[in-house]
Amino acid sequence: MTITLNLPKLITSCLQLILFIGVPTASIQAQAPHPADLEYHIQHYTDENGLPQNSVKKIAQDDAGFIWLGTDAGLSRFDGQNFKNFDEFNFIRGIHSFEPDLSPSPSHIYAVTDRYDRVRINGGKAERIRDGEELNEALIKNSLLPKPKNYLTRGLPEPVAGSVYPEQLLIPFSGPRTYICSTDQVQYMDGHQVVASYNFQSDDLWHFFRINDKLYHISDSGQLSIMDPEKSRSLVQSSHIENLPNFKTANTIIYWSNATNQAFIWVDKTLFGLIQDNNGSLKAKKLFTGFDFRSRQIQSIFYDQNHQTLFLGSLTEGLFVIKKKGFTTLTNPNLHADNVYYAQALLNPSTIITPQGYLFDLKPDQTYHIQENKELGDHYNTDKYSMVRDSLGNFWVKSFTKLYKYDSTATKIIAQRKFVDGMTWLYPGKNNRLWIGFRLSGLYYMDIHSQDLKPKKLIGAPFTNITWIQETEGEALWVGTDKGLYKVDLRNKNTVRIKQLSAFFIRSIYSPQPNEMWITTYQNGIYLIKDNKITKLPIDQNRFLARSHCMVEDSSGFMWVNTNNGLFQFKKQALLDYAANKTIPYYRHYNKSNGFNINEFNGGCQPCALQWSNGQISFPSMNGLVIFNPNQFQSIQKPTPIVIDELLVGKRVVKPTGDTLTLDHDHEQIKLYTSNAYLGDPNNFKLYYSLRSAGTTPEWYRLESADYSITLSQLNPGNYTLIIRAIGGFDKESVVTKHLTIQIKKPWFQSWWAIGMLLLSTLGLIILFFNLRLRYALKQNELLEGKIRERTLTLQKTVLDLKDSQSELLKQNKLHTYIIASISHDFRSPLKFIQAWMTQIPKTLDNGQTDSLRSSSLIAEKTLRNMMRFTEDMTHYLKAITSEAHSGWSPVLLKPLIENKTTLFKSITWSNKGTIEIDIDPTIQIQTNANLLGIVIHNLIDNAFKAKPNGLVHIYANWSTKFSKPILELTVQDNGPGMPEDLLLWLNSPTKDNISPPKNYQGLGLAMVKSACETLGVSLRYHNHHGTEVTLTFD
Repeated sequence: MTITLNLPKLITSCLQLILFIGVPTASIQAQAPHPADLEYHIQHYTDENGLPQNSVKKIAQDDAGFIWLGTDAGLSRFDGQNFKNFDEFNFIRGIHSFEPDLSPSPSHIYAVTDRYDRVRINGGKAERIRDGEELNEALIKNSLLPKPKNYLTRGLPEPVAGSVYPEQLLIPFSGPRTYICSTDQVQYMDGHQVVASYNFQSDDLWHFFRINDKLYHISDSGQLSIMDPEKSRSLVQSSHIENLPNFKTANTIIYWSNATNQAFIWVDKTLFGLIQDNNGSLKAKKLFTGFDFRSRQIQSIFYDQNHQTLFLGSLTEGLFVIKKKGFTTLTNPNLHADNVYYAQALLNPSTIITPQGYLFDLKPDQTYHIQENKELGDHYNTDKYSMVRDSLGNFWVKSFTKLYKYDSTATKIIAQRKFVDGMTWLYPGKNNRLWIGFRLSGLYYMDIHSQDLKPKKLIGAPFTNITWIQETEGEALWVGTDKGLYKVDLRNKNTVRIKQLSAFFIRSIYSPQPNEMWITTYQNGIYLIKDNKITKLPIDQNRFLARSHCMVEDSSGFMWVNTNNGLFQFKKQALLDYAANKTIPYYRHYNKSNGFNINEFNGGCQPCALQWSNGQISFPSMNGLVIFNPNQFQSIQKPTPIVIDELLVGKRVVKPTGDTLTLDHDHEQIKLYTSNAYLGDPNNFKLYYSLRSAGTTPEWYRLESADYSITLSQLNPGNYTLIIRAIGGFDKESVVTKHLTIQIKKPWFQSWWAIGMLLLSTLGLIILFFNLRLRYALKQNELLEGKIRERTLTLQKTVLDLKDSQSELLKQNKLHTYIIASISHDFRSPLKFIQAWMTQIPKTLDNGQTDSLRSSSLIAEKTLRNMMRFTEDMTHYLKAITSEAHSGWSPVLLKPLIENKTTLFKSITWSNKGTIEIDIDPTIQIQTNANLLGIVIHNLIDNAFKAKPNGLVHIYANWSTKFSKPILELTVQDNGPGMPEDLLLWLNSPTKDNISPPKNYQGLGLAMVKSACETLGVSLRYHNHHGTEVTLTFD
């Protein structure tokens, strides 16, 4: 609040000063009233600030809190910071009025164009209504007539007043209900039914207006007429408007809007709001003064009760937004007054006193008187940082090195003292102590009853540049300096330095209760020490709170902090919640527009602020003392919805379906333009957004106040939730959120059917692949098996060949052994006999023993013949076994072969009287090797006669069947002594059993028989039955 000087009283005060010069307690008094218009902050908007043009004809507010302006260039919406002009309505040439919703439950308003087109306004959006075209044409034609029969009200003042004189004025409102006003009668209609009728004479229809369901008329003399259908359906109630002075038609303008249900009267440069009481009467409430509505051509008014903000529409100057200042600034209007304030004190419940000697006496109507205390002024020497009052009511003031003790009226110095060192701080503590902080000497204290003002030094840690002293429970003294905070135990003088605040410039300490201390610092913000835990509190985006001076708590639980850049308001519980769980607190910032002369407040003084018993607070600033009642700032910000004005995908405008936006996967950049009707200081409005997908924690980003736009880069396919959060107040009710679901379609190749087809195709390909691979593997396996089989057969054949070779080698080895043994037995002995015989021949001839020689020669001849026969048999056998056995196979008649082999034996057997009997069918023919079979037959017969030279050898053949196959059995039987069992075991054993012949057997014939039969594939069986019986079986 700026104060102007009352010159007559100032002259009187000067005369008083002259008369009473020399009296120490004399004072100068000046009364300084102020013009009321300076209680308001005025913002002016024109087309340069975003209006479509400067003719604002009508103003209304919708259900979302937006201010709508009707101009000659169309419709505009104001959200408290920015204008949005609805250029898309090409049919609009101008808006001449706003109309209410006539439905029983109204939820919107209508903007009406000059051609009576209607635009429905709801939730911050505008939509053209195309019904009632015929009615529009009728209204257009009717409005062009100088005396139309029916005229639909546009509100007051009526632009056509003085040029158009309708027979009837229509004032419709919700129901639908209508007042029909004429010069001699007023009818109240509910639909098409007349509910009430009033006989009322009026020469001017432009003085009728409606508030709620009651109709009012103000005459030129200021007489108020009330038509209330609830009280009477025919009688008009006469009254007057309370608190409305000096009603004169020439200086009066009635403002009324049928859409907003608000009425105002401007009288003698003062605007009054008309308030309807419970009885239907009207009271005038002063809203604004000192503003010439006529010269500025104010055509429309809207008053926002929640923000105590006026919106004035001018026909030529655009829009005026007028807010009542909540703070009053006290200054001394004297030309040479020092209006830079630090310390202050209460002289009495209504008077502030400062070290300069200024006394501000506040009146209930927020005016004040200024007095100057000469005693204080004479000793003031620019040091205004400490002015404290002790428990006796005395004032203590320092002036660098001088300390003054004043009485309770601050008009008399009780005591004073000068020190060598300069004082930085005074603090009235407990137990009648006054604590004094010196710049270099440290901390001292004295008793307030002291007459010599000689302080005692506190023994303990040295302190320099003390900036604050605070005494708390438990004999604890907290000392702030420009290099940190210390805690002193006054019982033992033990001093502890708070490490977390080391090197910080301590500005103030506030301790409302034990274990709770709030500390402001210079450049490092605010700290809370609670339950031995230190928490740094968050600061504002502009870092104004980094230089905090002082904290004051009001009775409603709010903390007020003055800084170098305005005043901040916090909810204390929100700060405590932040210390507990880091929940970011909301704060409200106040600046010059709220009533300060300057944004820079002062601190570093004692006290740093004043608080009255009625709750008022005073902060010192660089230009005045700022006082206010904090209860005026506790109103809850009415929440308004968040509106998405436009949504662009690339350059294409897209409209969501409800709260869901569905886009293709290859969408372009998304940009949303949002708005929220906040009519307070934009710095106190916080708008955040977060984009999150399912299962993620939201991360919040603050939107700047330029256009409140959100830009989203291309999103991956999936579902997202865009959360927009608006915070405009301290309570949860002031927080508004809006959710927009964004569904990004998957590309066709990521759709469920494509994925299904892909999976099926992949599965089919996998099956086909594995099938082909299986077939290939089976084919390869088959080929491999064939190769393996072939190689196995080859290997088996090789093995068999090896076995045959091994067997053959074994046979050959055995045969060689037999041959060697046979040669040793059958050749060596006869040759030795012949050698010996031939050696005896000469002796025999000399002795004339011719007979002996003759007989021995026969023996020798027989021996040689046997050797010759053995040699032939051996030759035939070796030829047979060394050549390919099967290569010599041919059909052979069995009986001639046997007879041929027995011819020699018959001559031999005849000489030895042995007998051979052959009992074989001459037609029997077999496929065999004749030489090998002949050797077998020869050896069998030979062995039989060797066993019994004069024996009988019977050879016969029989046919039989084995496994349904015919077989031939050839048997050679003798009547000799038979064979030993061990020899039979060897002869009957298969070659693979590797059974060796008996050790005493040295012959070759049986071995040749066994070997030849194996070669011929003839099974051989020996057994003793009345001699030896050998059976050869041919398959």
